[in-house]
Amino acid sequence: SDVKKMQDELSEKYYWSSFGEDGLRIAAVLDGTNREDEIKCFAIWHKYLDNSLSFPIKAVVSESEENDKIKEGTNVIISSLSKVDESYGILAAITFKGVKSEFPLCDLEVLDNNSASYQSINDYIVWFANR
Repeated sequence: SDVKKMQDELSEKYYWSSFGEDGLRIAAVLDGTNREDEIKCFAIWHKYLDNSLSFPIKAVVSESEENDKIKEGTNVIISSLSKVDESYGILAAITFKGVKSEFPLCDLEVLDNNSASYQSINDYIVWFANR
């Protein structure tokens, strides 16, 4: 039982290391947080991103549901982060064609892949997809 307990502790501690550099950055954001506590993880990501992103951010919808008014490939402007939704994660306040709306951050891709915002949001997306 001690071996199993140690395996579980090490697995938790080094889970993100298999994701390379992305994983190192994700682990730094969530340092010491139980990865199964999604509500706490979302709160940490929200605070981290809110402090590290420079708004407005030009983005494109990378994924959308069939009944969404905003379709895949639509260019949008992220003006801020709004709230956390248990199903969709962090919601971004966006504008498209002059209309304000909310959209899951995990379904947006920053257009300027050289910006710090790109890296931070991409790390969140990797985390969201693998949580």
